[in-house]
Amino acid sequence: MSRGVSRTERRNGAGNATTQLGDHPGRVGGGAVGDPAARTLHEVDVVAFGLTDQGSSALLGMGEVKWNVTMGMGHLDRLRHIRALVNAKGLHDTGDARLICFSGAGFTDELHQVAADTSDVVLVSATDLYGPLA
Repeated sequence: MSRGVSRTERRNGAGNATTQLGDHPGRVGGGAVGDPAARTLHEVDVVAFGLTDQGSSALLGMGEVKWNVTMGMGHLDRLRHIRALVNAKGLHDTGDARLICFSGAGFTDELHQVAADTSDVVLVSATDLYGPLA
C-alpha cells in the first residue's frame, strides 16, 4: 500500500506535485545538509520548497532516489535525520515536509506499512513515474 500514484489517480490529476507535497513547489533541486555532530555533509537527491502564508521558505519535501536498490527503513531514517537537522537550523519551516523515497527496485514491506500509516512518507516507484514497464 504505497502512497505511490495509481493509474486512476493519475488520470484524475492526483499524481501532481501538489497532491504529493501538500502544496505547489516553487523551487525543486538537490542539495546537502551539514551535520556538525557527525562532521559530515548529507546529500539530498530531491528537495522541494514552497512558501508559507507569511512568505518565508517552507520545505515541502525531501527525497532519496535509488534505481537498483530496494529501499527500506534505513533510507527513511536517514531522511528523518536530515529533516531534523534542517529543522534545528531554523532556516525553513519543516513542519509538513514529506519524506519521499523514489525507487526503481521497490520498497520493503516495512516501508510500505509506514507509508500507509503516516502522511509524511511518500513512496514513488518507477511505475508511478513512467507507467507500466513492458
